Amino acid sequence: MSRLWIAAAIVMGASALLLSALAVSRWESRTPTDAVSRFWAPILSSSSPVLICIGDPVRASERIDSASDPGAAKPDDLTIEEFLRTNSVRYTDSVTLALLAGELRARATPFRIRRPAATELKDLRDGPVVLIGGFNNPWTLRLSEGLRFTLAVDQGGTYIRDRERPDSRQWQPASAGRLLKNLTQTYGLITRVQDPATGNSVLTVSGLALGTRAAGECLIDAECLQSAERSSTGDWEHRKLQIVVSAAVIGEDSGAPSVVALHVW
Repeated sequence: MSRLWIAAAIVMGASALLLSALAVSRWESRTPTDAVSRFWAPILSSSSPVLICIGDPVRASERIDSASDPGAAKPDDLTIEEFLRTNSVRYTDSVTLALLAGELRARATPFRIRRPAATELKDLRDGPVVLIGGFNNPWTLRLSEGLRFTLAVDQGGTYIRDRERPDSRQWQPASAGRLLKNLTQTYGLITRVQDPATGNSVLTVSGLALGTRAAGECLIDAECLQSAERSSTGDWEHRKLQIVVSAAVIGEDSGAPSVVALHVW
Protein backbone atom coordinates (compact mmCIF):
# COMPACT_ATOMS: atom_id res chain seq x y z
CA MET A 1 0.00 0.00 0.00
CA SER A 2 2.82 2.35 0.89
CA ARG A 3 4.42 1.65 -2.48
CA LEU A 4 1.21 2.71 -4.23
CA TRP A 5 1.16 5.96 -2.26
CA ILE A 6 4.80 6.60 -3.13
CA ALA A 7 4.14 5.92 -6.81
CA ALA A 8 1.07 8.16 -6.75
CA ALA A 9 3.07 10.92 -5.07
CA ILE A 10 5.79 10.66 -7.73
CA VAL A 11 3.21 10.84 -10.51
CA MET A 12 1.48 13.83 -8.90
CA GLY A 13 4.80 15.57 -8.34
CA ALA A 14 5.87 15.00 -11.94
CA SER A 15 2.51 16.28 -13.16
CA ALA A 16 2.82 19.39 -11.03
CA LEU A 17 6.31 20.05 -12.40
CA LEU A 18 5.07 19.56 -15.96
CA LEU A 19 2.14 21.93 -15.49
CA SER A 20 4.43 24.47 -13.86
CA ALA A 21 6.86 24.24 -16.77
CA LEU A 22 4.03 24.70 -19.26
CA ALA A 23 2.77 27.72 -17.36
CA VAL A 24 6.23 29.29 -17.34
CA SER A 25 6.62 28.53 -21.03
CA ARG A 26 3.32 30.21 -21.85
CA TRP A 27 4.19 33.21 -19.69
CA GLU A 28 7.58 33.55 -21.39
CA SER A 29 5.93 33.37 -24.81
CA ARG A 30 3.86 36.44 -23.84
CA THR A 31 6.77 38.30 -22.27
CA PRO A 32 9.35 40.11 -24.47
CA THR A 33 12.57 38.15 -23.93
CA ASP A 34 14.83 39.71 -26.55
CA ALA A 35 15.68 43.11 -28.00
CA VAL A 36 13.51 42.62 -31.09
CA SER A 37 10.45 41.67 -29.03
CA ARG A 38 11.01 44.52 -26.60
CA PHE A 39 11.31 47.01 -29.44
CA TRP A 40 8.11 45.83 -31.12
CA ALA A 41 6.12 45.49 -27.86
CA PRO A 42 4.46 48.97 -28.00
CA ILE A 43 3.37 48.37 -31.61
CA LEU A 44 1.99 44.91 -30.84
CA SER A 45 0.28 45.77 -27.55
CA SER A 46 -2.92 47.02 -29.21
CA SER A 47 -5.76 44.71 -30.21
CA SER A 48 -6.30 46.82 -33.35
CA PRO A 49 -4.63 45.89 -36.66
CA VAL A 50 -1.42 47.74 -37.47
CA LEU A 51 -1.75 50.27 -40.27
CA ILE A 52 1.24 50.18 -42.62
CA CYS A 53 1.44 53.31 -44.77
CA ILE A 54 4.00 52.95 -47.56
CA GLY A 55 5.37 55.99 -49.39
CA ASP A 56 4.69 56.98 -52.98
CA PRO A 57 7.23 56.51 -55.79
CA VAL A 58 7.85 60.29 -55.88
CA ARG A 59 8.73 62.91 -53.30
CA ALA A 60 5.89 64.40 -51.29
CA SER A 61 6.53 67.83 -52.88
CA GLU A 62 6.14 66.32 -56.36
CA ARG A 63 2.84 64.60 -55.65
CA ILE A 64 -0.38 65.76 -57.25
CA ASP A 65 -1.74 66.57 -53.77
CA SER A 66 -0.28 69.09 -51.36
CA ALA A 67 2.51 67.92 -49.05
CA SER A 68 1.01 70.04 -46.30
CA ASP A 69 -2.16 67.95 -46.38
CA PRO A 70 -1.30 64.23 -46.77
CA GLY A 71 -4.92 63.25 -47.29
CA ALA A 72 -5.81 65.99 -49.75
CA ALA A 73 -6.01 63.83 -52.88
CA LYS A 74 -8.56 61.04 -52.63
CA PRO A 75 -8.50 58.05 -55.00
CA ASP A 76 -11.98 59.04 -56.23
CA ASP A 77 -10.56 62.38 -57.44
CA LEU A 78 -8.00 60.73 -59.75
CA THR A 79 -8.39 59.82 -63.37
CA ILE A 80 -7.53 56.24 -64.30
CA GLU A 81 -4.25 57.42 -65.84
CA GLU A 82 -3.31 59.36 -62.69
CA PHE A 83 -4.18 56.40 -60.49
CA LEU A 84 -2.05 54.03 -62.58
CA ARG A 85 0.87 56.46 -62.43
CA THR A 86 0.66 56.61 -58.65
CA ASN A 87 -0.28 52.95 -58.14
CA SER A 88 3.31 51.86 -57.55
CA VAL A 89 5.97 51.97 -54.85
CA ARG A 90 9.73 52.25 -54.78
CA TYR A 91 11.65 48.99 -54.85
CA THR A 92 13.49 49.85 -51.61
CA ASP A 93 10.21 50.62 -49.86
CA SER A 94 8.61 47.43 -51.14
CA VAL A 95 11.49 45.34 -49.77
CA THR A 96 11.10 47.12 -46.43
CA LEU A 97 7.36 46.44 -46.51
CA ALA A 98 8.04 42.74 -47.08
CA LEU A 99 10.48 42.62 -44.15
CA LEU A 100 8.15 44.34 -41.68
CA ALA A 101 4.99 42.58 -42.85
CA GLY A 102 6.82 39.29 -42.42
CA GLU A 103 7.77 40.24 -38.86
CA LEU A 104 4.16 41.17 -38.01
CA ARG A 105 2.84 37.97 -39.55
CA ALA A 106 5.38 35.89 -37.63
CA ARG A 107 4.10 37.52 -34.44
CA ALA A 108 0.47 36.80 -35.41
CA THR A 109 -0.34 40.50 -35.64
CA PRO A 110 -2.99 41.60 -38.18
CA PHE A 111 -2.16 44.55 -40.40
CA ARG A 112 -3.46 46.53 -43.36
CA ILE A 113 -1.51 48.40 -46.04
CA ARG A 114 -2.33 51.80 -47.51
CA ARG A 115 -0.72 54.59 -49.51
CA PRO A 116 -0.47 58.15 -48.10
CA ALA A 117 -3.16 59.52 -50.42
CA ALA A 118 -5.59 56.89 -49.14
CA THR A 119 -4.71 57.51 -45.48
CA GLU A 120 -6.50 60.10 -43.36
CA LEU A 121 -5.90 61.30 -39.82
CA LYS A 122 -8.85 59.26 -38.59
CA ASP A 123 -7.10 56.14 -39.91
CA LEU A 124 -4.09 56.93 -37.72
CA ARG A 125 -6.39 57.07 -34.69
CA ASP A 126 -7.58 53.48 -35.19
CA GLY A 127 -4.45 51.81 -33.84
CA PRO A 128 -0.66 51.48 -34.14
CA VAL A 129 0.94 52.84 -37.30
CA VAL A 130 4.05 51.92 -39.26
CA LEU A 131 5.18 54.54 -41.78
CA ILE A 132 7.57 53.44 -44.53
CA GLY A 133 9.44 56.07 -46.53
CA GLY A 134 10.76 59.53 -45.81
CA PHE A 135 10.59 62.34 -48.34
CA ASN A 136 8.01 60.34 -50.30
CA ASN A 137 5.70 59.88 -47.31
CA PRO A 138 4.15 63.16 -46.08
CA TRP A 139 2.89 61.47 -42.89
CA THR A 140 6.49 60.68 -41.96
CA LEU A 141 7.50 64.29 -42.55
CA ARG A 142 4.58 65.62 -40.54
CA LEU A 143 4.97 63.31 -37.53
CA SER A 144 8.77 63.82 -37.43
CA GLU A 145 8.59 67.58 -36.99
CA GLY A 146 10.39 68.77 -33.86
CA LEU A 147 12.29 65.51 -33.24
CA ARG A 148 16.04 65.41 -32.76
CA PHE A 149 16.82 63.38 -35.91
CA THR A 150 15.01 64.29 -39.13
CA LEU A 151 15.49 63.95 -42.86
CA ALA A 152 16.80 67.14 -44.45
CA VAL A 153 18.10 68.44 -47.76
CA ASP A 154 20.41 71.25 -48.84
CA GLN A 155 22.53 72.10 -51.87
CA GLY A 156 24.83 69.19 -51.05
CA GLY A 157 21.96 66.70 -51.16
CA THR A 158 19.90 64.83 -48.61
CA TYR A 159 21.12 63.99 -45.13
CA ILE A 160 19.93 63.08 -41.64
CA ARG A 161 19.94 66.21 -39.51
CA ASP A 162 20.87 66.21 -35.83
CA ARG A 163 19.07 69.10 -34.13
CA GLU A 164 21.83 69.23 -31.51
CA ARG A 165 24.49 69.52 -34.24
CA PRO A 166 22.68 71.35 -37.06
CA ASP A 167 25.84 72.09 -39.05
CA SER A 168 26.99 68.48 -39.15
CA ARG A 169 26.73 66.51 -42.39
CA GLN A 170 28.22 63.27 -41.07
CA TRP A 171 25.13 61.32 -42.16
CA GLN A 172 25.06 62.42 -45.78
CA PRO A 173 25.64 59.79 -48.47
CA ALA A 174 28.63 60.77 -50.59
CA SER A 175 28.52 59.92 -54.28
CA ALA A 176 30.86 61.45 -56.85
CA GLY A 177 28.72 62.86 -59.63
CA ARG A 178 25.67 61.51 -57.74
CA LEU A 179 26.13 58.18 -59.56
CA LEU A 180 24.77 55.07 -57.87
CA LYS A 181 27.93 53.12 -58.70
CA ASN A 182 29.93 55.61 -56.64
CA LEU A 183 27.65 55.36 -53.61
CA THR A 184 29.35 53.34 -50.88
CA GLN A 185 27.47 54.22 -47.69
CA THR A 186 23.88 55.02 -46.77
CA TYR A 187 21.93 55.95 -43.65
CA GLY A 188 18.54 55.00 -42.25
CA LEU A 189 16.36 56.47 -39.53
CA ILE A 190 14.05 54.61 -37.15
CA THR A 191 11.65 56.51 -34.92
CA ARG A 192 9.24 55.01 -32.40
CA VAL A 193 7.01 57.44 -30.54
CA GLN A 194 3.51 57.84 -29.24
CA ASP A 195 1.70 60.37 -31.38
CA PRO A 196 0.10 62.94 -29.02
CA ALA A 197 -2.63 63.65 -31.56
CA THR A 198 -3.86 60.04 -31.68
CA GLY A 199 -2.45 58.42 -28.56
CA ASN A 200 -1.21 55.48 -30.62
CA SER A 201 2.31 54.15 -31.13
CA VAL A 202 3.89 55.22 -34.40
CA LEU A 203 6.95 53.63 -35.97
CA THR A 204 8.60 55.44 -38.88
CA VAL A 205 11.16 53.70 -41.09
CA SER A 206 12.94 56.01 -43.50
CA GLY A 207 16.34 56.72 -44.98
CA LEU A 208 18.50 58.09 -47.76
CA ALA A 209 19.41 56.20 -50.94
CA LEU A 210 18.62 52.62 -49.86
CA GLY A 211 18.68 53.71 -46.21
CA THR A 212 15.01 52.83 -45.67
CA ARG A 213 15.82 49.20 -46.40
CA ALA A 214 18.79 49.34 -43.99
CA ALA A 215 16.47 50.67 -41.27
CA GLY A 216 13.97 47.90 -42.01
CA GLU A 217 16.72 45.28 -41.79
CA CYS A 218 17.70 46.58 -38.36
CA LEU A 219 14.14 46.20 -37.07
CA ILE A 220 14.18 42.44 -37.59
CA ASP A 221 17.84 41.87 -36.73
CA ALA A 222 18.56 40.90 -33.12
CA GLU A 223 22.19 42.01 -33.25
CA CYS A 224 21.31 45.49 -34.57
CA LEU A 225 18.59 46.13 -31.97
CA GLN A 226 20.68 44.62 -29.17
CA SER A 227 23.42 47.08 -30.07
CA ALA A 228 20.96 49.96 -29.76
CA GLU A 229 19.49 48.64 -26.50
CA ARG A 230 22.93 48.27 -24.93
CA SER A 231 23.60 51.94 -25.68
CA SER A 232 20.43 53.07 -23.91
CA THR A 233 19.71 53.48 -20.23
CA GLY A 234 16.54 52.43 -18.47
CA ASP A 235 13.51 50.72 -19.93
CA TRP A 236 13.58 51.48 -23.66
CA GLU A 237 10.51 49.31 -24.27
CA HIS A 238 8.18 52.01 -22.94
CA ARG A 239 10.10 55.10 -24.02
CA LYS A 240 10.31 57.14 -27.20
CA LEU A 241 13.41 56.57 -29.26
CA GLN A 242 15.23 57.29 -32.49
CA ILE A 243 17.95 55.15 -34.06
CA VAL A 244 20.28 56.20 -36.86
CA VAL A 245 21.82 53.28 -38.75
CA SER A 246 24.58 53.10 -41.32
CA ALA A 247 25.04 50.46 -44.00
CA ALA A 248 27.40 49.83 -46.86
CA VAL A 249 25.93 50.02 -50.36
CA ILE A 250 26.68 47.10 -52.62
CA GLY A 251 25.31 47.62 -56.11
CA GLU A 252 21.58 48.15 -55.69
CA ASP A 253 21.45 46.70 -52.19
CA SER A 254 22.41 47.79 -48.69
CA GLY A 255 24.59 45.69 -46.42
CA ALA A 256 24.13 44.79 -42.77
CA PRO A 257 23.04 47.85 -40.76
CA SER A 258 24.95 49.13 -37.74
CA VAL A 259 23.76 51.64 -35.13
CA VAL A 260 25.61 54.98 -35.25
CA ALA A 261 23.37 57.09 -33.02
CA LEU A 262 20.59 56.62 -30.48
CA HIS A 263 18.29 59.10 -28.76
CA VAL A 264 15.91 57.93 -26.01
CA TRP A 265 13.58 60.14 -24.00
